[in-house]
Amino acid sequence: MLDFLGVAVLIIVAGLFGWLSLRARQAKSALIKWGGTGLAVSLSALVGLVALITLNGLFKLHARSAPAPITKLAGTAQQIQRGKAISDGFCSACHSKTGTLTGGLDIGEHFPVPVGSFVSANHLPVD
Repeated sequence: MLDFLGVAVLIIVAGLFGWLSLRARQAKSALIKWGGTGLAVSLSALVGLVALITLNGLFKLHARSAPAPITKLAGTAQQIQRGKAISDGFCSACHSKTGTLTGGLDIGEHFPVPVGSFVSANHLPVD
């Protein structure tokens, strides 16, 4: 709620700068008329753009607010061993640093070209 109040304030400020551009346009001095109008229009466009970007980000942030389901599965000892074998064979190369599926391994440091840091995350809920 408070985030949308901030966006409303940005929209109001953009409108006020637009109103100031109309007021500056009525000035008698050419410097105030054109300089003030240009500055007020530029600031109005900038604040309006910031408001649109913020509003877009807020919609993306609040698009999914449902909690992730906690999955508890029961399995036989054979299923657990098979899952561990699959995890150790495919997943743990990227997602293990101190133990199975703990995350935190920087994959990017092993590339011959400096491409940055790629830190893998843990995809499973920790009990």
